[in-house]
Amino acid sequence: MALGVAYTITGLFKGRSTSTRRARNTSAAPLDFSRLSPDKILTAFETRFAQTGCRIAEDEVPLDGAPASYRSFVYMPNDGGPTFANEMLLDRDGRTDAQVHVSARHEKLHAIQWDHVPSLHASPYNQGSRYVLSPVSWVMATLLTESDAFVKTAWLNAQELKQNYSAALCDQAMTEAVTPMDINANVVDPCQSMKYAATAWYHRFKHKDDPSAPDVTFLDHYVEYAIKAYEESARLNDEGAVGDVQFVRLSREDILAIGSGFGPSIFSRANGTLDDSFTLLPYLRKDLFARLVALEDKFGIGPDANLPTLQDALANDGMSAADYMHASRSFHYTPASSETPSAEQSYETLMR
Repeated sequence: MALGVAYTITGLFKGRSTSTRRARNTSAAPLDFSRLSPDKILTAFETRFAQTGCRIAEDEVPLDGAPASYRSFVYMPNDGGPTFANEMLLDRDGRTDAQVHVSARHEKLHAIQWDHVPSLHASPYNQGSRYVLSPVSWVMATLLTESDAFVKTAWLNAQELKQNYSAALCDQAMTEAVTPMDINANVVDPCQSMKYAATAWYHRFKHKDDPSAPDVTFLDHYVEYAIKAYEESARLNDEGAVGDVQFVRLSREDILAIGSGFGPSIFSRANGTLDDSFTLLPYLRKDLFARLVALEDKFGIGPDANLPTLQDALANDGMSAADYMHASRSFHYTPASSETPSAEQSYETLMR
């Protein structure tokens, strides 16, 4: 169903009356990044970020001690209000300008992802959606969004260094998980260059010579965060709320979309189709795999292949992806006056 086509939404979003609305459309003719100069690429990036409406908050501490982090949803905000937070938490204290600049660039890419991919709104923390990604798809989405953000940050850093070299930026860029050196400037097709860098990221953080080794890899770090967020989701542990949930899985189109929010697609082949190497979960530590299986058992979810995609679920409910995104972005939570106040919850605050 095309963007901008309006559908009537009835009874899908609990606690809110909805009506037919025309969703915003920020789409434009695709840019040919192979023909753009570095300054035009950087300008286009900032323009695309501005379209997300992401708020920059310098009064809250980012996740895990980083200079910046992106917060997508807040479950049951204490005072009510929007549940799509769509904000970047930024901490300049004790940071160099280059550290803040590169970290913020990474988080801006996350804001673009959540503005671009409907399935990322199928979150355990999103009250504005009755659809929730399965545990396996939730972990996959975490790894894919991080891969895209790390690779595109390195690519944008490389563009900035071409345009206006800075030793401070160069030093900081070279400390990142993916560096400008991973972006092969000799490859004519920028999509192929991005794919090589994404593959480098996956190999760097997936591979272990000895799978039984006790060390915790960067991959384990993200997988465990994702699983813990799912396990401790107040919404999914509320028997009254979880009954309204429909579990869905990531589709091939979702994966392509995650890799193409801004810049050349990083998960596709030269012909634009999805590279299957990005559709599989990596090898997981036995304890993490057991926790994933336990979640599937807890919610009675079978293999992902047996679940509908979000696109299928929306079509079955007569809703377009655009209207789904609009309803998710604009959902407001209003606590009942008789409710006992409970602490709000988000992935970012949970993980501290």
